[in-house]
Amino acid sequence: MRRREFLIRGVALAGAAAGTAHGAEKLADKLVGKPASKPAGPAAPALTADAPHSFEVWDWSNASKPKLAGNVTLDKRIDDFVYEDAEMAAENGAIAVVQSTESAMLGDIEIGFTLLAADRSNTETRDRPLYQVLGAFAHRGSWKTYPASDTFDSKNHITFPRPFKVVMKNAAGKTLHVFQLHDGKPINAPGLNQTRSEKEPLRPKFTVFMMLPWQNTRPRASKNRAKYYAGMTKDGMRPSIAKQHYSVLSCEPLVTGGYGRNSSNGLANIYGAPQWPRPLAVYWPKVQDPYLHNSEFNRNGGSAFGAAWVEGWDYEPGSFSCHNWYTGPGGPRFDRSAIPSVVAIWASDPNGRRLQENVAHRDWLDAWGMAYFNHGNHWVRDVKTMTLMTSRETMTTPWGTVGNYYGGGSIGPRSIRVNGDQRDGTTDANRDRNGDIWGNGWARDALHSYCNAGWMALLLNSPMHAIGSRFDVAVQMMMKGDPRGDVREEYMVRSQAWHWLHYVFAWKLASRHPLGIAREDVEDSFAMHCEAIYRQIYVPQLVEKKDDPYFNGLRNLGQPMTPSGDGSKWVAQGGHLGYYMGHVLQLMKQTGMWSAMMDRGGHVRDALLLQIRNMDHYAFGLHADTTATVADYLSFPAKGEFPKSMAHFQELYGSKDEDMYHDAKGNPVGDRDVSVHAVAQYIYIRRDYFPELPHPKLKAAAAALDRRLASVTARVAAAKDPEQKREADHTYRYPGLAPIRPPGRSQEVG
Repeated sequence: MRRREFLIRGVALAGAAAGTAHGAEKLADKLVGKPASKPAGPAAPALTADAPHSFEVWDWSNASKPKLAGNVTLDKRIDDFVYEDAEMAAENGAIAVVQSTESAMLGDIEIGFTLLAADRSNTETRDRPLYQVLGAFAHRGSWKTYPASDTFDSKNHITFPRPFKVVMKNAAGKTLHVFQLHDGKPINAPGLNQTRSEKEPLRPKFTVFMMLPWQNTRPRASKNRAKYYAGMTKDGMRPSIAKQHYSVLSCEPLVTGGYGRNSSNGLANIYGAPQWPRPLAVYWPKVQDPYLHNSEFNRNGGSAFGAAWVEGWDYEPGSFSCHNWYTGPGGPRFDRSAIPSVVAIWASDPNGRRLQENVAHRDWLDAWGMAYFNHGNHWVRDVKTMTLMTSRETMTTPWGTVGNYYGGGSIGPRSIRVNGDQRDGTTDANRDRNGDIWGNGWARDALHSYCNAGWMALLLNSPMHAIGSRFDVAVQMMMKGDPRGDVREEYMVRSQAWHWLHYVFAWKLASRHPLGIAREDVEDSFAMHCEAIYRQIYVPQLVEKKDDPYFNGLRNLGQPMTPSGDGSKWVAQGGHLGYYMGHVLQLMKQTGMWSAMMDRGGHVRDALLLQIRNMDHYAFGLHADTTATVADYLSFPAKGEFPKSMAHFQELYGSKDEDMYHDAKGNPVGDRDVSVHAVAQYIYIRRDYFPELPHPKLKAAAAALDRRLASVTARVAAAKDPEQKREADHTYRYPGLAPIRPPGRSQEVG
């Protein structure tokens, strides 16, 4: 990605001598390190003269006279990071890890750095090693147990470091990079606007819960990219899909002031976001994407006015970059799927360009990848080693979280407070002593835990994103708790899909390195989880044949049925949203985890096959035996007859005149809900990626779905111009929910 470097006043010369004590020729002798044993791929590279070596941390509280706060030298090579997975190890080889026995203090904030080095074959240019750096932060002072919640005081512990820059140098003292904002301002510069404004762009501050990433060159795409994700079908890549002003409905406390029913149409619209955030005053540039709903983005007083340019797509420390940080409030969002839409777009068309502003997909992807480190879950107890929990702790006895969007958790020495309790809007309790929303209001919850940096490690061979994935896996396990615990309330619900997604990434990116998670721990934890499913779901559903709506629903309809809020009807516990699991299962299959866990046999195998059985029963029945008009929740009267099958549901309660994309008079209708696409995606995944598991209704269901989707394709083709095509097309089928190409078909045009 293009990056401009800015020389900071009074810093380069003042700190030049700091890195000259060790010449480049002596670096290898000092960092003899611990190479990996028998690496499957290339060996870890010897560090060259251009390798990062030292980090000068400059306090910019006084912009006219920056002060050197500390200097960190990389002086400790530890074991090489090597993947346990044969495919990952063969591609990435051994990755050198160099840390420091030193750290720097910026007031009460401690800062440490880690260097990762991979062989040149892991880069696009193949002419130099891949160097990646992560800077970690921790609060010290009176927050004695950081990051634990027991000694956290939101009114006294400022979660934003004071203004600073970091100058990174090689061993000869040459400046390699300056960590700062894109326009040369210091990180957390005074005066950065922290809310939506008419005159100033929103530039979120960098928090102590984030990390500073850097790389010297682009890592190359994985040879197995198309195996893991073959890309969207041609039907899924129409430029008119999901371009309505309300195709995304997002909420971020800095923008909307917490939830309290406050959301903004168009916020974090990946197709319209400019490179950098813009003020609210009308900005919209010359229209290059004629499919976008430009009139709504420019209509003062409209729900989407200016929302498309509140966030930029590019990365700088602290930026949203169109990532969703405050995930709890409902609404369609472009990263709310197993694969984020930006990643799906690049993987489907690596050399393509976004229509608006002609952005190269790879530039877009690189910015998206860096922004993973702006999420507020990069908690470490030791900045020198970047550790919080051991591998075993993470997977079996993790810490917890408190202050969640949906409540739960408790304050203690093994819990971390997040700023999620803003369901009724942002209050003084969510602000620090300076009036800022502490931690930027970042909060992930189990129903929306879809973010995992592992996509960049898997598809792009980026080692630092494997490390980032560990932090995402950790927060998921922290929200879930004991893998042997209750599963009934999350079975066939979207939270189950996200839980399994993190298991898949933990398994595929496993490493016995201290910065990784051991595969043995992942498999043992997942096996415990499957045993819980066997005890709590399989036995009462299939062995005991328990006679209640929950298990009758699973047997008859493939959905556990629970009472509505007023008790007047039975509703599916997870509905279509549970079908986010479809892509998770595809990824599990393609990474090899499915086979590995199936090979365990016994109750683990039973739980896996039960998942397929129940998902099949509903999805195939919906499309083969009904008019497929059920939107998010399958429901029927509590006093009515309980359906014996989806065909019986259609007979008793189904629409007789409408179908999925037509009303009772035969007129075309749009998407009834975003989640209809998750069911559609599953049916094709089931057909193309699990052919060894036959089902008598699969062919009929797929044929019916083909016809229904073809009717939308036909009406889009018949529309005369981009505006009409957008109106005729899917409103909510964002790329992450588009049908996936069959295996081996990734190089076709669509």
